[in-house]
Amino acid sequence: MTQAHSQRHDPRRWVTTLAADVPAGPQGQPSHKAGAEVVAIQVLPVREIGNVSVSVPRASVLLLNQAESHLKRAVRLQSELPGQTRVPRWTQPGIDRDFTNEDLVFDFFEEAMAGIVLVHTALDNYANECIPADFAYTDDGGKTLQRVELERRGIQLRVSRVLAAATGRPNLRNSNSGLWGRVEELEALRDDISHAKWEVGFSHESPELTIYARLIGDPNLLRHYETVVEVMAHYTG
Repeated sequence: MTQAHSQRHDPRRWVTTLAADVPAGPQGQPSHKAGAEVVAIQVLPVREIGNVSVSVPRASVLLLNQAESHLKRAVRLQSELPGQTRVPRWTQPGIDRDFTNEDLVFDFFEEAMAGIVLVHTALDNYANECIPADFAYTDDGGKTLQRVELERRGIQLRVSRVLAAATGRPNLRNSNSGLWGRVEELEALRDDISHAKWEVGFSHESPELTIYARLIGDPNLLRHYETVVEVMAHYTG
């Protein structure tokens, strides 16, 4: 279901172009020519009201906006952490200081972890949004995969070969190794946050490898947001 794109620009709204002419509707709805820019509309059943139409949201943009907000707050909290430490009266070998404000530390971790998970999910959604409904991809083994199958595949495949084939843009993995490395870094950090194992979540043997040490020591948390923005720009053209 679509309507003419007469509303103000909002990147959260799913805008597309018509592949064929749409005739006028029986209730006076205007006709549209092929190639016209339209907003996709869906119906939502709202309790105690009925069916209400709304522009189809782009989940990738909704999630990316919130990821940016969380990561910006994480960066602000991170800058305050050094001033919330002290040299303890009693300590143990290998410990120089302790935190005086654990609420601040935990707030930082909440914001940083939420931002990483959201920005990765935004990229995942974007990869699926870019695959046309009738698109098919043939892998190296000669197996042809339809969109519904591709949506279940790993994000690295979709953000490289699949999106390159679907959009006609260069394969990011081959054309921008620096940005691709940041995609891999984001995925690895997100995986360790979402599926924390002992070695990266709680280990005392290698504390520098925990997700908490990696987050608190990250000199530029916002680059993870910027990574996804750059991937989107690469394939959007």
